[in-house]
Amino acid sequence: MKRFFLLLVLVLSGCGAQMSQVMRDCDKGQNFSAYSYCLKDTYSRQGRTPNATIVRAFYANLDAIDEQYRSGRMTDAQAKSAAYDSFLNTIQASNDRNRSTVCQKINGILICN
Repeated sequence: MKRFFLLLVLVLSGCGAQMSQVMRDCDKGQNFSAYSYCLKDTYSRQGRTPNATIVRAFYANLDAIDEQYRSGRMTDAQAKSAAYDSFLNTIQASNDRNRSTVCQKINGILICN
């Protein structure tokens, strides 16, 4: 039963699109507002964790960038660059921290740091 549960968790964790893939798929040369909409819409429908706090933080950053873009304070290229920077500072940073977690079994207890 334990093996089945572990297998189920592993299979389910692999489901859904990663934000980095969605960013590549949405980057079709359109203006930043359309790009931002594509990111949020696609990931909300197909992403692994669309309601995670870190994803919502990324969406909030996209909204702030889009506001500056629409008001003319940012060019399209600057807005897209800021979106990638935001991704690296939110979602990718979180993914990197999660991957760096090391777990070991000590006296039958799983300890992770």
